[in-house]
Amino acid sequence: MFAMYIISGLTGFIGLNSIAVLCNLVMGLALIFLCTWAYVKYSGEFREIGTVIDQIAETLWEQVLKPLGDNLMEENIRQSVTNSIKAGLTDQVSHHARLKTD
Repeated sequence: MFAMYIISGLTGFIGLNSIAVLCNLVMGLALIFLCTWAYVKYSGEFREIGTVIDQIAETLWEQVLKPLGDNLMEENIRQSVTNSIKAGLTDQVSHHARLKTD
């Protein structure tokens, strides 16, 4: 919901109203599912609906969010290692240059 809210605001600001409306729709549906899920868990009624919502959430997590997060994490780690290697090499070169001048 938070991501859809941010995307909706940004796309609405730059004039992409159709994307903003779509994000608002997804955000509204997510809010309805959240409220329904909370009611089911609190009251104990309509357990079948709660089970369906749990299955949808698990599928979204396994198929969309987890792979996306893993890819982002892998790219950030790769970039961090690259930056560390570059910084280490730069330090070695500058240290070697100082030794030659001394």
